[in-house]
Amino acid sequence: MELSKYIHNNCITVKVVPHSSQTKLIEENNKLKIYLTSIPDKEKANKELIKYNAGLK
Repeated sequence: MELSKYIHNNCITVKVVPHSSQTKLIEENNKLKIYLTSIPDKEKANKELIKYNAGLK
């Protein structure tokens, strides 16, 4: 997946869906959506998002 087309002013906008069955990044209607397995409680989903983004190259 080519992410550079989603970068505007050094930012990427994504829709985050926590508490999903699997962690994955998809393109949907020309937008990025990331599904996370973590629940949105006590920063768990935020930490998973940071860890996932650190692995993207």
